[in-house]
Amino acid sequence: MNVTLQQLRYVVAAAEHGNLTQAASALSASQPSLSVAIRQIEEQSALPLFVRRRGSGVKLTAFGLEFVQRAKVVLDEAANLSEMAETGVTTSGRIVIGCFADLAPMFAPAIFDLCEEAQPGIEVEFREGGFDELSAWLSEAMIDLAVTYDVALSAEVERTDLARLRPYAMLPRGHRLAGNGVVSLRDLAQERLISTTQAHSWPYILELFRVQKLTPEVRMQTASLETQRSLIAHGYGVGIAYTRPKNDSCYDGTRLSICELAEETSGARVIAARLKNVAKTRTSQRIVERMATRLSRDVS
Repeated sequence: MNVTLQQLRYVVAAAEHGNLTQAASALSASQPSLSVAIRQIEEQSALPLFVRRRGSGVKLTAFGLEFVQRAKVVLDEAANLSEMAETGVTTSGRIVIGCFADLAPMFAPAIFDLCEEAQPGIEVEFREGGFDELSAWLSEAMIDLAVTYDVALSAEVERTDLARLRPYAMLPRGHRLAGNGVVSLRDLAQERLISTTQAHSWPYILELFRVQKLTPEVRMQTASLETQRSLIAHGYGVGIAYTRPKNDSCYDGTRLSICELAEETSGARVIAARLKNVAKTRTSQRIVERMATRLSRDVS
């Protein structure tokens, strides 16, 4: 197969964006150029790289997924060789990292630092999303790896442990249960709970109560952790979360009471997730290794 680096860049961009128009714009190229490059590779391989969707949308086939992963390895090595030829030092490259939205404010700066440390000059595209979005982005090669909880991921995902977060309770300041800094799930079940609407989050919290044979009352749900924290701080209910900001202040300055749970819990795994059985760049491997060593410090 006779394939150019430019054709590989076009195919990888189409996979990462899931849309030919957006991919062309990101590369400052024309959409017809991307279409021609993809068609030429498909004609040579006699296999489709993408399933075309209405409009300019595309989704990788099984062959396309493997092709894109291997193309990323080739492009990563090509970037290293080019930079080494010019400077004598191996640098640059590109990686796309997804992160669960609640974890992003906590981990994003460290992720960028670790990427630069692992590969000086690397271009990092950072995407935030929910559990289902991250799972889809991984399966469609739109991201190289995801930093997330071990939730809603398939058996096709390789997991590297980064940290383990224990659940904790949030209560309004001055709440009758907040005095000792420790509260039981049984007591929380008698309060009006505020939860989030993020897919898979509430069942994960609810399981804590089910283990204790408790059925809590849910008063309301919010779309984000910060809104949940704010409503609790203003006295509208109590809540439980795993992602734990470093301080107890909300956006408007109102403060929460943070309490540990009296019950023993196993905690939730924070992981770096990548697809199994696909080619991986040396850059992504170095980044994951550094994450496994260093990110746990940010939640200790």
